[in-house]
Amino acid sequence: MILKYIIFLFFCSILTIPAKCQIFDFFNRPPTIDEIDEPVEILENSGSQTIILTGISYGNDRYYQELTITAESSKPDIIPDPTISYEGGSIANLNFTPTQDQNGSTKIKVTLDDGQRINNITEMTFKIIVVPVNGRPSFKLQPGPPAIEEGAGEIKIKDFAFDIDDGDPDEDQDLEFITGIKQVTNNLTFEKEPSIDKKSGELKYEINPNGYGEATISVVLKDDEGTENGGNDTSLESIFVIIVIGENDPPTLLSLIHISEPT
Repeated sequence: MILKYIIFLFFCSILTIPAKCQIFDFFNRPPTIDEIDEPVEILENSGSQTIILTGISYGNDRYYQELTITAESSKPDIIPDPTISYEGGSIANLNFTPTQDQNGSTKIKVTLDDGQRINNITEMTFKIIVVPVNGRPSFKLQPGPPAIEEGAGEIKIKDFAFDIDDGDPDEDQDLEFITGIKQVTNNLTFEKEPSIDKKSGELKYEINPNGYGEATISVVLKDDEGTENGGNDTSLESIFVIIVIGENDPPTLLSLIHISEPT
C-alpha cells in the first residue's frame, strides 16, 4: 500500500495532475509572501491607497495550485477590509481607502490559501498608522444684521454664527472668531468693534455716537491645531454688512451777535 502511494506521488509530480494529486499530497508546502516593512504611515483623508505585495507563491513547485488571497482589517472603522488584485505570479496589489476624518492604527492580516488539505494557509500581518491631519474649521452666518439707527447703543445678535465646527470629529479644539473691518462709508466708526463668541455665536458691536453709514466686516474661524502634514487651521472667509441709518439732526444756533445801528 505504501509502495503504491509512493508510486502515485511520483507520477503526480511528473505528469502534473493537480486535481488528483492534491488529495494525497501530504507534503504540500505552504504559500509564501514577503513581510511588509511596518508601520506603514499614511495621512488622514489621503484617499485610495495601494500597497504592493511581493514574494507570492503557492509554495509547491511540483504542480500548479490555485491561490486565493484575502485581507482583513482589525479596525474597519479606520480602514475597512482591503481588497486584493491578483492575477497570478509573485506580485499582488492590496487596495484600501481610509475612512474619512478617522485616524489611528490598525493591523491588516493578509491570508494566502493554496486550496490543499495540509499546510495550505499562510498569514502575514502588518500595521498601518493613519496620521491625524487638522481639518478646516467651518461655520455659517445668519443674513446680515438688520439696519439700526444712529445712536442705537450696543447691539447683540444671538446665534449670528451657527453650525460651528472645528473640522475634526474626534478632537475638542480651542476656536476663535477673527473679525476685521474691510470698508466703511460716511463717518461710521465703532465704539466696540464687531466680535463673535466662539461658543454661542453671538455677535456684539457698538457704533460711536452720531456715526452712520455702512461697514463691511470679514470673519474667519481659527483653531489651535496648526497646519502640520498639510492641515488647515483657518476657515473660509465670510462677509457681512452693518448698516447704520443717520438721523436728520435739527440745525443749531451757535451764537447771537448783537449788531447796533449807527446813531
